[in-house]
Amino acid sequence: MCGISAYLGNKDTINKLISSLKMLQNRGYDSAGICFVNQNKLINIKYASTQEETSITKIENKLENIKINNDSINTNSINTNSITNIGLAHTRWATHGGKTDINAHPHIDYTGKIALVHNGIIENYLQLKEFLNENNITCKSQTDSEVIVNLISFYKTELKDIKLAIKKTITQLQGTWGLVIIDLEQPSQLFACRYGSPLIIGKTCTEIMITSEISGFCNFIQDYFVLQEKDIVTCEYTQNGVKIIKDNIDYKFEKLDNSLIEIDKGDFKFWTIKEINEQPDSIIRSLNNGARLKDEYNVKLGGLNLHKNDLIKIDNLIILGCGTSLNAAQIGKKFFENYDLFNTVLVIDGAEFNTKMIPRNGKNALLLLSQSGETKDLHRCIEIGRQEDMIIMSIVNVVDSMIAREADCGIYLNAGREVGVASTKSFTSQLVVLQLMAIWFAQNKDVHAMLRKESIKDLRLLSNNIQNIIKNLESQVINFAHKILATKQKSLFILGKGKNQYIANEGALKIKELSYLHAEGYSGSALKHGPFALLEKDTPVIFIVSNDSTLSKMKNAIEEVKSREALSLVISDCNISNIDNIIVVPKNKELGCILSVVILQLLAYHLAILQNINPDFPRNLAKVVTVE
Repeated sequence: MCGISAYLGNKDTINKLISSLKMLQNRGYDSAGICFVNQNKLINIKYASTQEETSITKIENKLENIKINNDSINTNSINTNSITNIGLAHTRWATHGGKTDINAHPHIDYTGKIALVHNGIIENYLQLKEFLNENNITCKSQTDSEVIVNLISFYKTELKDIKLAIKKTITQLQGTWGLVIIDLEQPSQLFACRYGSPLIIGKTCTEIMITSEISGFCNFIQDYFVLQEKDIVTCEYTQNGVKIIKDNIDYKFEKLDNSLIEIDKGDFKFWTIKEINEQPDSIIRSLNNGARLKDEYNVKLGGLNLHKNDLIKIDNLIILGCGTSLNAAQIGKKFFENYDLFNTVLVIDGAEFNTKMIPRNGKNALLLLSQSGETKDLHRCIEIGRQEDMIIMSIVNVVDSMIAREADCGIYLNAGREVGVASTKSFTSQLVVLQLMAIWFAQNKDVHAMLRKESIKDLRLLSNNIQNIIKNLESQVINFAHKILATKQKSLFILGKGKNQYIANEGALKIKELSYLHAEGYSGSALKHGPFALLEKDTPVIFIVSNDSTLSKMKNAIEEVKSREALSLVISDCNISNIDNIIVVPKNKELGCILSVVILQLLAYHLAILQNINPDFPRNLAKVVTVE
């Protein structure tokens, strides 16, 4: 849940690290820091964020003071090669230790000669800290990460070699880590290693970058490889260029598709609204510009076709997700059940999954849903699946991510990079891909041809439907937002039935994340089983109503809530009489739930904006959850 960047080369080190930090800050923005070598000293600039100023802004201001006032560094410009050709940067989501300057990364060892950035959690750091204390080495911060750099320094004193010290240190660590290290005694080298936390290494002829994800390259790098677990790589800068010294693994460089990396908000003020508006296009990309729709009745999913013979033998499907992906999984379950494809379809929170939840009869498969492909609570489930001889499938957005690489087969969302911490376009793309997957299984089992035809027709309509909402209905959504805030209530409810129950859950999650209002999603039939006790005059209640078999029950729920003098707001694909506050979305029989969630995404966004809350970076959250 932290972002790492490191640079080695001859091209504007500091500004490249700052650019990389800005791309990675959605992985954690409690604090940030940058460390580089100048005149054989480690210059470490790091700050915690405050409500008034982000940590990266503080760093930029400090660097500007250095530039203007010649403060700490003997140069008048931060852009010359004379400052440094090596540096580390880090943006942090706090786990061990509070949001303070001293707990920010990078961390420097007790001798002042080794700097380190870390992503992950060290479970036995207290024991290691006690070992250091016994050897008269005291940590200044509360973090587990400073323990690592001091341990490396301790072993370097013993072994007289930084790489041997790193090797010995990681044998002592229990937990997860991605580490990049600078040693002043070897100021032209970076050292990198990882276990359970991603690191990607990219290079040109004259520079090397190491980062947590490809967006951290900021389009500076085209060739990269993913560092293997427990391997230690040395990156070296010489007069003849740069080189990467590996242990025993022969890495193959991949070409980076820079078109997948958005680095500019364009005319939008925030990433979140940009990504909501991108959904007509991201839906088309999830359909591979239509190439995944083979004809009226069939789809083409190359990621599954190679494993067709094994996949059609699946008896029980377990879908795993966390947060937004868990809500998508619940709707995906409905898609699969519509086609009668498996004996059982289970949806389980990846953080809670264990072997006791696996059916004992029949062939089992796991389907992992993750935007980032790094979600630690899901990644750990792969090992469980392997032990139980399960087929493992994935639906992820980030190409070549950990889950995508380790699954047997899968499908990419192709939604494009999502920067906003609250998922929007990745959620709708997950639903599209889940529907495609359900159709794929149905066609390969030769069942439900007419339902497949109806679903494919609705998939083709979906992009235009969403475009219609964004173009024509946003003003009505803003009106809803004003009415909700005018009640002065701090809680609201969202109700739906069938697939819409999980759209209600997702809408409630978005409102909590973006606007800090307490929101809960329930079945349209659930209020009278307890939550009705929380209703009072003007409590906002949003109803998601579809013109299907659930219509009459949802109408009943509306009347029940109105009788309690609550504020009723309706999102529906049909006009309902005697309703004052209603937004009517286009009709889409199989995928209308997606249209309702776009309304709720817009509502959450405008609730945030009207309260002067930055929707891109909600407090205490991070985009990529790489710890358990």
